[in-house]
Amino acid sequence: MAFVGWLSYVVTLIGLWFIASPWVYGFTGNTGLMWNNIILGAVTAVLSFIAGWVLVFRHVGFMGRAGAER
Repeated sequence: MAFVGWLSYVVTLIGLWFIASPWVYGFTGNTGLMWNNIILGAVTAVLSFIAGWVLVFRHVGFMGRAGAER
């Protein structure tokens, strides 16, 4: 379970890379490709961060106890 949470944060970094890549590689002139990377990166980063956050708090529990229910 911990590996899956860790992997979700790696995917979050990949999403952030998608957002930054148009400026890093210099293809901001191609607006369709630029917006595709920004939108795809934002969706990937937000959803993977939420998934990682849910997995961590589901495993540890909201009150810091393992397996704690709400």
